[in-house]
Parts: sequence; C-alpha cells; structure tokens
Amino acid sequence: MYGVEGSAHIIDEEDFGMTVSSENISLFLNNNPEGSAVFTQWYKNNTHLVAYNNQVILDADLFDIGDYVYAVSWYEINSKRSNMLTSQFYKVDHSIPVISSVVLSPDPATTKSNLSVSVGAVDADGDTIQFRYAWLRNNNVISGQKSNVLSNSYFNAGDQIQVEVTPYDGIAFGAAKKSSALTIRSTSSSKSIYETDYTPPENITDIVLVSGENTITISWKDSVSDDFEGVYIYRSENNQNMGFIPYEFVEKGVEQFTDTNVAVNTVYHYKFVAKDTSGLNYQ
Repeated sequence: MYGVEGSAHIIDEEDFGMTVSSENISLFLNNNPEGSAVFTQWYKNNTHLVAYNNQVILDADLFDIGDYVYAVSWYEINSKRSNMLTSQFYKVDHSIPVISSVVLSPDPATTKSNLSVSVGAVDADGDTIQFRYAWLRNNNVISGQKSNVLSNSYFNAGDQIQVEVTPYDGIAFGAAKKSSALTIRSTSSSKSIYETDYTPPENITDIVLVSGENTITISWKDSVSDDFEGVYIYRSENNQNMGFIPYEFVEKGVEQFTDTNVAVNTVYHYKFVAKDTSGLNYQ
C-alpha cells in the first residue's frame, strides 16, 4: 500500500479490470469515492507506455498480434492513495475483419431500381466474415432495413442513399464503412439519358503499380472522355481472370489509390473500369 497517513481505500479485485473490443482496450474502476483522482499506467510487453498515463481507453491500433497488455491503477483522495491493482494480462491474438470497399448498384439508380450492395473485406485469421447493414436516406437511418438489398419503396427521386456495413467474424466487430452517396433519379430523366448517350467512356491509361511496405500504390491518367466521372477498381487475390470483386471507386481528378489491405507473399491483380456521368462503363 501507498499513501500519506495510511491508505485511502482498499480496491476489491472485482471493482477493477480490463475490457477488450475490436476498436479499443479500456479499463473500469468501480466504487471509488466521489472526488477521488484516478491514476493509470499501461504496459505493453512489460514496457511502460508513458505517453498514455491516466488514459482509460487505448486504441486497438497501438497493439500487434502477440503483444501482452496490462494496466496498473489506483486513486487518490485527501492526500491518500488506495492500494494498487494490476489488471488481467491480455494477449492480442486475434485480427479483426477489415472492409476495403462498399459499392452500391445499380449506378445510376432510378425510382424503379432495387439497390444492392457489394462488400470487399479481408480477415487476416481466415475467419468467415458476416456483415451487418444499416441503410440511410438523406443521412437518416431507414428503420428495419438490415439486409444487403433495399427495395425502391423506400426512396424517391432526389433522395441520397447510402449503406453502412459492419463486419463480424464471430469473435469481434470490425470498423464500419459507408458507401458513397447514390442520388436516385426519376424514371423519365433516366430514359432521356440513355436515349441521348450510347457511347461508353474511354478507359484510364498509363497505369503504374508501386509496392511498398504493406501497401500498393496505383496511379494513372484519367479518361479523355468529356463525361468521365471516375473509375471502378476491382481486385483479385486468385488469378488474372477470376475472383475480381468491387474494391474502390475513385472520382475524376484524383488519379491515385493506395491499397493498404495487402499481405506479404501474396499476388494481387487489379482491373479498372471507367464510368461516365450517364452511368455507362468502359467495355
């Protein structure tokens, strides 16, 4: 025990501990007296993380698989210090699933379209990934819609639709990711577009891929087509002809994308499909 003129209080072990989620590691300290000051020291692999003293929550990104994490905590009141308790030791032995892309289709969509979502995700442990869906109309959650398909009865012309997807591997939830907003067009305006534009855009050119430490950076020159809107990027970990999934949409003018969901000793293949403002894709 530590303190001036005796200990302020004895912390029971059940009042102190550590909880772990896919996003953070946090501490709880219950039943400490009102007005007391709580102090915390974090340790990773027996090294004191001085910069994080007295923080209750640490981001999971601070730790790697194989790390051992624990914390020491106490409180002080009226110049007296409680006993010091050490949390349980936690070994970081699980990778959370990571979403790389969330793409809505069809794009463009009309008031007669039923929307669906394609999700690209990876799990370093090889666990099966499930997804939870939350659909949004004009930034408001559409109550009760939790599947990967949204009926056209839930939106009107001019509405902006997004979907937020959260991955789950049976152990932990990964970070949620939203799709780009899709503006719903009226049926009549869509018909007019396709009657006046049958020409798909030219594709992007001068594609260059550069591998770095746990990254692949891709650069290119945008399509020369006047109505070019952006480029769909598809990725495959299997081979050059199969297994491509929608991975990212990059708008006109960016001309670069960095893929951070890569692993060593793995070959990745990419395809690029230009899209114009009428919704036509390069063939």
